[in-house]
Amino acid sequence: MSIAVVDERSGETFQLDVPGADALYAFNHPYAYIGSEMADRALAA
Repeated sequence: MSIAVVDERSGETFQLDVPGADALYAFNHPYAYIGSEMADRALAA
């Protein structure tokens, strides 16, 4: 299962692959599922 994230402020988009059992949590908290490389970019914004 995957979840698409769109940051309307910055225009950045990314897609997360998450286990189906975690889909609702990932939808509500997508930044909890990003990897360290993407986290560095997200925190810099």
